[in-house]
Amino acid sequence: MRKVLLVLALLFIGTVWFVSHAFRWNWVTNGRNVSIRVKENGRIYEIRALYARNKTYRIQRFIDEELHTHDVFANARMDGDIVLDDRSNFYVQAYPGKLIIRMDRRENDPAAYHRLKSLGEKLKHKLTEE
Repeated sequence: MRKVLLVLALLFIGTVWFVSHAFRWNWVTNGRNVSIRVKENGRIYEIRALYARNKTYRIQRFIDEELHTHDVFANARMDGDIVLDDRSNFYVQAYPGKLIIRMDRRENDPAAYHRLKSLGEKLKHKLTEE
C-alpha cells in the first residue's frame, strides 16, 4: 500500500512540475512575457533570454548586425561554439523564442567581452520594445 501511495505521489508531483513548466514556456514564448537574465562573474559572461517566437527573426538579425557576423544567426537553430573573425569565441544556443550566449572571459580578450556585454544591454532594450 505504501509503495502505491509513493508512486501516486511521485506521479502527481511530476505531472504538476511538467504542466507548470510547459505552461510557463508556452506563456513566455507566445508573446505574453519576456525573460532576460545576465550572469557575470570573473570567469563567465552569460545572456539567457526567453521571448515571443514571432520576435525570433528580428532578434537574430539584430545580433548579426551587432556582432558583424554576416547572417550567422539569421534563420538558424544553433547549439554549439562560434568563433568570430577576431578570434573571439562563445557558446550559443538559439531556438525560436530562446537564446543563450555564454562566453568564457579567460579565453577572450577584453574587447570581445565588452562587445558581448554591450550586446546584452542592447538586447534587453530590443526585447522589451514593441
